[in-house]
Amino acid sequence: FEGEPVNASERRPALHVALRSGLGGSAIARSACDEATAARGRMAELLGDLQAYAVTDVVNVGIGGSDLGPRLA
Repeated sequence: FEGEPVNASERRPALHVALRSGLGGSAIARSACDEATAARGRMAELLGDLQAYAVTDVVNVGIGGSDLGPRLA
């Protein structure tokens, strides 16, 4: 939540919780929420592209521990 790098392979914080809700008032938290908002915009663009090409099947691969996979289904 404080923005400390916890992902050793990518050397970045694991702030995926920002995709679900705000993290608080720190500058790091605001930055994470801004990044999450931008990611949502990119996902919306991808959805539009998929719909334009009449994609009928999607494979969702996840590592578990998230409610995003069930929401996608």
